[in-house]
Amino acid sequence: MRFSLTANGLSLASWVNYTTLYSGFDISAGGDGAKTIYVEFSDKAGNLSNPKASDTTSYDTTPPSTGTIAFQTSTGYTNLLTINLLVSSIGAGFMKIAATEQGLDIAEWINYSTTYLNHALDTSSEGTKYIYAAFKDQAGNIQSNHASGSVVYDITVPDTQITNNPPAVTRKIKGSFSFTSTENNTSFYCKIDSGSYALCTSPFVTAALSDGNHVFTVY
Repeated sequence: MRFSLTANGLSLASWVNYTTLYSGFDISAGGDGAKTIYVEFSDKAGNLSNPKASDTTSYDTTPPSTGTIAFQTSTGYTNLLTINLLVSSIGAGFMKIAATEQGLDIAEWINYSTTYLNHALDTSSEGTKYIYAAFKDQAGNIQSNHASGSVVYDITVPDTQITNNPPAVTRKIKGSFSFTSTENNTSFYCKIDSGSYALCTSPFVTAALSDGNHVFTVY
């Protein structure tokens, strides 16, 4: 039998002894891409097979992209025990995910997906939590650079304090209130009297108020 990457090239190929498993044929010519392999058989009398057999495979030596991995949160913070992960890598067929980069060495390969649901966080302490991912394609090429992401695990309830407010009795028709929180990156919600809470910032200036008692609330 003899092999070639082109049908016409079979006539120039060298004959090798017949076997049901042959591993000596080089398909790297021309680089990555689809490869059609042609084979021709001859018996001991010199009779050639007709038609010639062929099969197509994809030759791939390029690893998938480094990609990205991120916790599914719009703020970079979470108080959840589990959180979904968003994953992206061009050309990946498999991936590993671990809470430490060293943990990727013992993690199992799983099928690539753009989402990884219910990743369990280390909730033994508050603070920044990391996630790492490695990628491999269908041909077995592994991207040596790892993707990483982080989120802040925070279960401490912030304490809001009003630092400046109008006097108990005033002639001004608008009131100005300043306030702070015991935690950074805190969102505030304010309301006057029985109105609805709305997102607000400090200082907060009310609309024109009618005569009488009014209550400002912020959290």
